[in-house]
Amino acid sequence: MHVPMDPGGTLRPGGADGVAWRAVPVPFVGRERELLISPGEGEAAGVHIDTINTWKTINANQAAARWGASTSNPGGVGPLGRNMWVHRHASLRLVIPPDVGKIDVGYASDTSWSLTVAPI
Repeated sequence: MHVPMDPGGTLRPGGADGVAWRAVPVPFVGRERELLISPGEGEAAGVHIDTINTWKTINANQAAARWGASTSNPGGVGPLGRNMWVHRHASLRLVIPPDVGKIDVGYASDTSWSLTVAPI
């Protein structure tokens, strides 16, 4: 599954002052999947990932145990990563745990970039 991502957020040297958020549904396959982050093309290509939070369907007892979960505190699975840079001519590969049905990506980028989700 290939997901084009629009520019967003506000980059600054060493990080970001503003963050764009996007929810990306992840096809359920019952096993780990690879998440590939590609920064796009051109001299300005690059993406700062503030956070990638993971979500899964949980039962009532699990929901009670993580009362107050939010995009900054997803509970259950937790973040795939925080404060990561992917520069032009590079990519970043992460592993999405089994049963995760959605990821929320907080990012900043001056250019279009993409996510690809594939079975491992």
